[in-house]
Amino acid sequence: MVHPGTYSENLMIPRKPLILRSLDPCDETIVVTTVIKAVGPGSVIRLEPGAGPQSVISGFTITGGDSTFGGGIYCCDASPTISHNVITFNSSRYGGGVYSLRSSSRIARNNITDNYAYHSGGGIFAEDSMIGIVGNSIAQNTADYAGGGGIYCTGGSVTISGNTIRKNRIEQSSSRGGGIYCLACSASIHSNTIIDNQGEWGGAGIQFRKATAGVFGNVIAGNHAHWEDGGGIACEESTVTITNNTIVHNYAGDKGGGIYSYSSSVTVANCILWSNGDDLYGCQATYSCVQNLDPGQGNIHQDPLFANISLGDFHLLPTSPCIDSGNDLSCEIPATDMDGEYRPFGPAVDIGADEFVDQDGDDLPDYWEIASFGQLWFGPDDDPDDDSLRNADELLQRSQANNPDSDADGQNDGEELAAGEDPLNPESFFRVTSIRTDGEATIIEFSSVPGRTYRLFSSPDLREWNPVGNYTVAYRIAATLAHVVRDSSRCFYRVQVLP
Repeated sequence: MVHPGTYSENLMIPRKPLILRSLDPCDETIVVTTVIKAVGPGSVIRLEPGAGPQSVISGFTITGGDSTFGGGIYCCDASPTISHNVITFNSSRYGGGVYSLRSSSRIARNNITDNYAYHSGGGIFAEDSMIGIVGNSIAQNTADYAGGGGIYCTGGSVTISGNTIRKNRIEQSSSRGGGIYCLACSASIHSNTIIDNQGEWGGAGIQFRKATAGVFGNVIAGNHAHWEDGGGIACEESTVTITNNTIVHNYAGDKGGGIYSYSSSVTVANCILWSNGDDLYGCQATYSCVQNLDPGQGNIHQDPLFANISLGDFHLLPTSPCIDSGNDLSCEIPATDMDGEYRPFGPAVDIGADEFVDQDGDDLPDYWEIASFGQLWFGPDDDPDDDSLRNADELLQRSQANNPDSDADGQNDGEELAAGEDPLNPESFFRVTSIRTDGEATIIEFSSVPGRTYRLFSSPDLREWNPVGNYTVAYRIAATLAHVVRDSSRCFYRVQVLP
């Protein structure tokens, strides 16, 4: 085991079994303070050919590498386990963070961020490998020439599961695959969150070319293809099955903001395609929720009713038309949803990445109840945190049902909502915003909402409060109230929101 510190060296891992780990790979503080930093050109860590899965690299910050292949970690004819590391600020031509050639590596639960590849695979590059990429955060990596800002795979087979792949990008205008690029390989891509990636030419979320792939149970949102096709997914000369995904708010400069298909066999079923501009191009969906009214058996076109789009929460509300509207037999459906809950629940599978599971039948989703209370105890009308908001209201507002003051600003959630403020924003709370004098008048300003009545009080000593008047606000602006001060003594004011 390696103690915290900065170790300036370029390491070579021999082919014999070797476990290289920090004191505690699961302790974030230990990981960020146990640093292996390259001292010159080359990968930070290279594995000799023949190193097997008993070779483990776990619990380090790996940084400063600059190599043609694999700035952070280089694997060729080796199959290590790479887990619980921070792999950051490395650069290379292929695989800024990790490079894998003819390997069966397992890359799990790492934070792979801010790496750069001059050619392809800003975060991870895999060629002719059987590789598992599981449970990582792959963010803000960049590939320049060929693509694959987050992950680039060519040849072999890859499983990409349970990762958050976000804000990766490619810089060349002819490049594709901001989040993932799969070229002439077999891929299983499931249960990932693929968001806010950028691809100059196309395939901002995922790009397939001459590939065979299954895409199941992912949230693919906010990806941006500046000039060409496929904001969410682009398929070229590929065979791809796309099932039970939530594909929303993606953009393509030309065609297929949601999904683009060219010379490909693409099956789309049980997916939500919403707010992508052009949801589908070159393919057809069935049993899906499609905003653009694209034809297809079993399709619906109503608002899917997400829990909170502005917060990136794509769970389904209890009233969503997507619940029980999918087709269990249309093609292979994933066994679990994006929360790991088994599906289907109910008479038919839900459309999208989320399965609305409500075992106690109270219209509160089980994932939310477990996260809030640890078990399925309370009902929709209960208020266990005593903030004047029912659990059903807390679910809709996304406030914490077990904490009366979700944003820790000193006002409980129910009071903030009654005053028209945001219970999730500590900068938003009901208050007097200014007091000023104008001649004999004192002008009190405070935030307000339409239709709400406010009562103004004054006090000379903060002990005895006297009502000045009630005011009903017609518009969502700061109300301006005037009160004449009849003597020169100081006066204090407060405002009450009436029920």
